[in-house]
Amino acid sequence: MAKIALLVGVSQCRSGFKPLPAAARDVEALQAVLKDPERGGFEVVQVLVDPEFYALRRAISNLFTNRAEDDLLLFYFSGHGIADEYGQFYFTAADTQDGDNGRTDLATTLESRFVHQVMGRCDSERQVVILDCCHSGAFPEGMLARGAETIDFAQQLGGRGRVVLASSAAMDYSFEREGEELAIYTRYLVEGLSTGAADLDEDGQISADELHEYVKRKVQKAAPSMLPERYVFQDGEKILLAKAVMADPERRYRKCVEQYSEQGVILPTGRRILRITCRNLRLSESVAERIEAEVLQPYREYQESLLEYGEVL
Repeated sequence: MAKIALLVGVSQCRSGFKPLPAAARDVEALQAVLKDPERGGFEVVQVLVDPEFYALRRAISNLFTNRAEDDLLLFYFSGHGIADEYGQFYFTAADTQDGDNGRTDLATTLESRFVHQVMGRCDSERQVVILDCCHSGAFPEGMLARGAETIDFAQQLGGRGRVVLASSAAMDYSFEREGEELAIYTRYLVEGLSTGAADLDEDGQISADELHEYVKRKVQKAAPSMLPERYVFQDGEKILLAKAVMADPERRYRKCVEQYSEQGVILPTGRRILRITCRNLRLSESVAERIEAEVLQPYREYQESLLEYGEVL
């Protein structure tokens, strides 16, 4: 059994899309946790930053070619996604550009149908797709997208032994705050895997299903309008992505902070309990403060977004 991942980050392309500087950092952060032998344990993690169309196509094809039935294959994409008027989804590349009509030339994008085909021909029955995409339409302004208010990732990327996790299926933008290292969805993917906090049943393993539930909770605290989606197909629910270090004192303290914080505030009673817990776990004050900041960050981000919204109004 092999564990192999392809991580793609497209931060900019030749068409008029807004640059996504976090995309390159997203793949680097995810690469680190997947390669960690105590956590992800992936033997091969290929990273592509701003690949052109043919390089992207070739890498995806290679990921799903000549694999064994029990191999775990993971494809992650951070960047812009496009939907046409029929709801068909396309991945952008560094050389994606506009056509003569001023709209994105879909011939310079990678159609999800290609990804679906190479996955379908693959012998592996453990395939994971993770999409942290900003979605936009490739159709003329004013033209209604038939059935494209959301993207049907289940139809376009689904299959036996497969899990698809997406930051959103809606035709809108995922969140990337200026000044933040990572896009919000990927940040909590990395946090859940690296800290072990996504091991919700505390069995020492993090499944794709658990990771989705953890990230969804965190994202919706920070950005309630953003709804991460999960699509699980036959036997896909059995896919395990990473290990969680059971005796990790930082993980235990994180659980306590989550338990004793309410709406982003640690009440006095909870503060006293956390102080005792920190001492018993022999954590330094700086480590405890970092963990508390990470747990409370989604609430702070939500409050900041409300303030920004009020200023705009």
